[in-house]
Amino acid sequence: WAIRAKKENKISKLIVGPVMVVLPDEKGNIVCDPHIDKIIVPSLWVKNLWLSIKPELAEKIVIWPAGTDIYPLSSYLKDKVLIYQKNAPIELLNNIKNYLTSKNISFKVIKYGFYKHNDYLRDLDSSKAVIFLSESESQGLAICEAWMKNVPTFVWNRGFWRYRDIVWKDEKISAPYLTEECGMFFEDFSSFENKWPEFFEKISIFKPREYAENNFSNKKIAENFLKII
Repeated sequence: WAIRAKKENKISKLIVGPVMVVLPDEKGNIVCDPHIDKIIVPSLWVKNLWLSIKPELAEKIVIWPAGTDIYPLSSYLKDKVLIYQKNAPIELLNNIKNYLTSKNISFKVIKYGFYKHNDYLRDLDSSKAVIFLSESESQGLAICEAWMKNVPTFVWNRGFWRYRDIVWKDEKISAPYLTEECGMFFEDFSSFENKWPEFFEKISIFKPREYAENNFSNKKIAENFLKII
């Protein structure tokens, strides 16, 4: 209906996204319609993937991550590590749990799709760090929320995304916006064991809140969107 409205001059500019289709050749190539002015995607790796399929969209695709509230910080005792399990292998999860137990580090596991948003925010208030276990994230909004709560993240990054017959590789595919200001990556359990001591030592040094406020506040993201349109 939006494309039809553009054809009939009922609207002057048509911007679509960020999640209309998984890939640009789906749904009859609808996002490739010439009447679309801009296509929004959440991160650089998604843009690169799309351009590998439809290079003719190079002038139309723009990157725009969603924003998050500037959540108040609490005075709760940060007495645990939060494990955010989305779709990592159960063996990896169990190995990490056993490792933390062996180090006498208290932890809590929450599973994607089985928690309420307010409960997640409350868990962040009492967490010194979050271990994110997700195969891939187009943006990683829950990760951004952890940063806004001033909680650094230790993110599993297996390095590729699989869909249909496509395997797309990217070095930040599990957390496109993670930087040294807010956390670290690990690749497998061996990497987790090797890097955890360094990550744990840096927990008080990371500045995730500052990074999130500068890049993912709703105000900043709205300003970015206005530049697009």
